[in-house]
Amino acid sequence: MILAKFKNIHRDLRSLSEKLYEGLLRFSDCVKLNEFNKKFQEDFCNKDLARNEDAEDANVANQSKAANVA
Repeated sequence: MILAKFKNIHRDLRSLSEKLYEGLLRFSDCVKLNEFNKKFQEDFCNKDLARNEDAEDANVANQSKAANVA
């Protein structure tokens, strides 16, 4: 389930990246688009995003174990 969600997110991000690149090719002088691209690349490469997902998955697993014990 987690792997399927990851693949969906990855596909969506790749699509967004392709559209952004296409927009930059058409409007290379657009300041806002260049700023958005820079921010997107920083966020896309941010490793904390993956760490946060792992932590959330661990919390869900711990909660379900606690519910089974109770």
